[in-house]
Amino acid sequence: MLNFIFILLVSQMSGCQKTSKSIDNFDDFGVDKSSPVTVSVSANISTAKTIIPKQVVEAVPILMYHSISVNPKNDLMVPPDVFAAQMKHLHETGYQTITFKDLEDWQAGKPIPKKPILLTFDDGYIDNYTTAYPILKKYNLQATFFISFNYLGDSRHISWQNIQEMYNSGLIQFGSHTNSHPDLTVISSTQRQAEIFQSKEKIEEKIGSEVIAFSYPAGVYNDLVLRDVSEARYKFGVTTKPGNARVEQGLLSLHRVRVHGYYTVEDFVKIFP
Repeated sequence: MLNFIFILLVSQMSGCQKTSKSIDNFDDFGVDKSSPVTVSVSANISTAKTIIPKQVVEAVPILMYHSISVNPKNDLMVPPDVFAAQMKHLHETGYQTITFKDLEDWQAGKPIPKKPILLTFDDGYIDNYTTAYPILKKYNLQATFFISFNYLGDSRHISWQNIQEMYNSGLIQFGSHTNSHPDLTVISSTQRQAEIFQSKEKIEEKIGSEVIAFSYPAGVYNDLVLRDVSEARYKFGVTTKPGNARVEQGLLSLHRVRVHGYYTVEDFVKIFP
């Protein structure tokens, strides 16, 4: 009887030792690398981190939107159903939305997400909040909204309450589009500097974070405007010049890809396969 108990104890101890392997014997999903048996990873999949491949890229597409609404006569307006299909396509084909903060790594020659795309919206229309934002949230896509301070809260534009909600989501960043959307090349130097400097300061005060990006109203600028944008300590400026953004364009005069209101979903897919 004693011999039988002894044999049983040895057998149990041996079984325990088989499960006390070093953590080095397991891969990231908890699968025993030394075992020839195929193990299901479904039980451990929730603990695995999503790894976004990164690489050094020469050009970044910065998409330019304005209003997400229906008006076939206005090329600045993209129909909501078309916009939703565009965002779904970006999500399903592996594009990674980035922000201007990520462009700091890009301009320094550091790796950024392998398939980057930067979504921007000019003017701060109310449909950016009521229509675009829910779609962006659905697909967990980041974007930057360029807002003109003096128009916020009127019947056509987003309010500070909208801005705070979107900013707190972590998906939406905000940049300056001046105070009143003037042609910066024709107003006085005093007016120009107020439009550029004060809008930045006011937005920063409201959201409690640095504003690093500026969008030129109607894409119009000259050397004096560039000087003031630089002195206001914006790190990036975006234009309406067509094409992907490249460092050699100058960080304060980056090109963008306009998303036309007449684009079909098929048109969009051809541009961003």
